[in-house]
Amino acid sequence: MESDARLIDLLQRKVLAHAGIGLFVASAALSGCGGTDHTPASVNSAMINAPASCQSTAAVADVTGYPIFQVDSRSADMCSVIAHYNAGYAIVADAEIDPWSPADQAPTFAALDGVQAVDPASDSLVINSVPASSAPRTSSGDAVTQRFVLARSTDDSNAPTECAYAGSTDQLDAQVDDCLATLRAAQTNGNGASMTAVATAKSQLRAVAKDSQVPGFALPDDNAWTLIGSSRQTLQLNTRTNTYFADQATGNVTLNLSVFRLNSYLNDDYYLVRAVWAANPRVKGACDSSYCGFFNNDHTLAFDLTVLRNDSSVAGIIEGSWPSTLVRNKSRSEKVGAGLKVGDKGPEASVSSEVATSYSYSAVNIINSSSDGQLKFSLSHATSVGFSYGGDLFDADPTTVNGVQMTAWGLFRIPNDGSPQAKPDDVRVTVKEMSGNFGFYQRAGAFPMAVLFNSASLYGYRNEKPYTITASPPVFDVRLLANNGTYQSIDAENPTPLLLKPGQSTTVDVYAGDASTPYRLGWQLVDAPSWLVTSAGKGSRYAGYKRVTVKASDNATVGSTDYIRFNTMPAAAAPSTRGGPLEIPVTIVN
Repeated sequence: MESDARLIDLLQRKVLAHAGIGLFVASAALSGCGGTDHTPASVNSAMINAPASCQSTAAVADVTGYPIFQVDSRSADMCSVIAHYNAGYAIVADAEIDPWSPADQAPTFAALDGVQAVDPASDSLVINSVPASSAPRTSSGDAVTQRFVLARSTDDSNAPTECAYAGSTDQLDAQVDDCLATLRAAQTNGNGASMTAVATAKSQLRAVAKDSQVPGFALPDDNAWTLIGSSRQTLQLNTRTNTYFADQATGNVTLNLSVFRLNSYLNDDYYLVRAVWAANPRVKGACDSSYCGFFNNDHTLAFDLTVLRNDSSVAGIIEGSWPSTLVRNKSRSEKVGAGLKVGDKGPEASVSSEVATSYSYSAVNIINSSSDGQLKFSLSHATSVGFSYGGDLFDADPTTVNGVQMTAWGLFRIPNDGSPQAKPDDVRVTVKEMSGNFGFYQRAGAFPMAVLFNSASLYGYRNEKPYTITASPPVFDVRLLANNGTYQSIDAENPTPLLLKPGQSTTVDVYAGDASTPYRLGWQLVDAPSWLVTSAGKGSRYAGYKRVTVKASDNATVGSTDYIRFNTMPAAAAPSTRGGPLEIPVTIVN
């Protein structure tokens, strides 16, 4: 069990949006990394995270409680969106609003009703019924009204929470409030980035407690892995197979994808994808003598990872996936990402890239397969119907209660040939398949009286096309004041020396997050010579943008040469620092 201090640090970085309800519900929560920012000015005041064209946009006063800023996606002013986002507003629109990343392919699902179920052929990796081959599948149709929500997290990362909903109009306002509930509670309880009390940190644990009970769930060491994004989709299904029991014929499937980047000096990039996946039928009370409740059938999830680099797509190479194929009534412990070289030993005794997971199911089969860079996981599981005579509908083996949950992991490597990059990579996880079946069973004689035989019916779901989740690794850059009055990025391979006379001062801009991403990154001034005075204390921790004053001592010796070194915290948390700290050579001149 982690110490309270470590728990605080982890939970400040992982505030998850709570899923909503509706006919079709898709919600997403994006999170990044952060630190303690000792810069008094707010990000919003300087509009540092805005594109250059937004620098003249007026600042918006900071607010609490996430009041709504309503925009029309077709005519939205992105500069105004960023200003209100930085100020603490919840941006609500009729379509996706994301000023920083390429537009995602939004999830759309179809619900399938009216399918007769039959007992499968003998197969140890299939539980319960399968659709009858001749049975038609009918789609229930998509909801027509949508809401999208964008709001920043309460911690120092400035990371976005995105929620996307589709359903009936009368549900949408409640869903928006539901999306923001966790953020509002954290802001109220912990006062945003100033959260330090153990009790406050533990109050945020409610946001991740449900996922933490899922087999295989783990929190990677954030000195080894930087969380660059997570996204939650929830699909709520209503079947009309049985008019008289419509409120019972309901299920939902949730998927929470999190993407971590390895903090490493390795030339290649490593990304770890954690997919927390749950399939839950809704059962109302115990099964009585006529209506016999639910059983579950099969569910399939498939995804891959690519990066968009210099406008080209680079496919991730699968380095491992977990869990392995697992037959019911078995348990397994596995290690994720073990043996990778981590770039920072951090403040603790040791830092490991390894994530330990374990799986134990009494009535679930898991099939793991991969091809052409795509990971595929299939679940087959059964749910007890609670008859007085007991047992599963079609199998005597133990059954689950209600639904099943699991965590699937994928480790991907992105080759890096060292070629210059015009802009940071965009990391894209594409869900190729999210589909499956629920079902329920009726005994002969059940109401309505037209039912004459025992019958099992399925209702299912599928994503109608692949959809994507996009995140960007945090940006870290140091810029020097040039002779023309502008700030220019240092060349990490061949930096231009900073020439100062004794007593002379200049300024350096540190960007831990820029226009390409809303994230703010932790950093520190690692080292500086004794004959320089800096406004950022050596070894102090900061987050996000800061302008640092550098002054040569009055008695600095002409000809003295040394370096100012800046690095992310933890080290190698940004691609620009995979080769070590960013160094500025300084020489004292006449």
